[in-house]
Amino acid sequence: MNQNNGFFTGTIETPFVFGFVVPETGKRYFRGTVKITKKNGIANILPVVTEEETAVKEFKKGTTVKIAGNLRTYNFEENGKKKVDIYIFAYRIKPAKQTKPPLNFVMLEGYICKPLVNRTLKAGKKIAVVVIANNRGQGNTNYLPCVFYQKLADKVNSLKIGDFVRVTGRFQSRTYKKQGKQRTAYEVAVISLKTGKKQ
Repeated sequence: MNQNNGFFTGTIETPFVFGFVVPETGKRYFRGTVKITKKNGIANILPVVTEEETAVKEFKKGTTVKIAGNLRTYNFEENGKKKVDIYIFAYRIKPAKQTKPPLNFVMLEGYICKPLVNRTLKAGKKIAVVVIANNRGQGNTNYLPCVFYQKLADKVNSLKIGDFVRVTGRFQSRTYKKQGKQRTAYEVAVISLKTGKKQ
């Protein structure tokens, strides 16, 4: 298994409702969103899934919560197109006092599994987008998009598919337009990168 931990504080934006049940286990999962506002005032609205049925009753819109969990992905097909659902899986969620700035911290490790995509933003900032395959055990793998900026973009460009990496960063949402429609992407904005073999 690869490391994958996240710690967050924010306010409930969309209250939890029933999401899905796993037929093999009968476990029921509930889905909502949490809003985490960055120092610059930009708000990330992030999807959260939990087994905690009490979250449906306790956490109304605007409730401040503290979450411990990890990032997970789920591959599915919709209208003949392959899609990926990316979300915070909360294994512990409880009411909390708001921290300033809100907590949004992710630690994960895994293997580069796709060719890097390099871009230059309008302001001239260089970024590299990398998908990291993160093994969570029992045959399940998360495929997590990670964004590297400036010097980190240069550093990650020296790596290749199959290389092992450890990163820390924050989970963020990003809106964009495609074919005239507003869409939202979720990704890890990387703040540190370590390379080398898995210990």
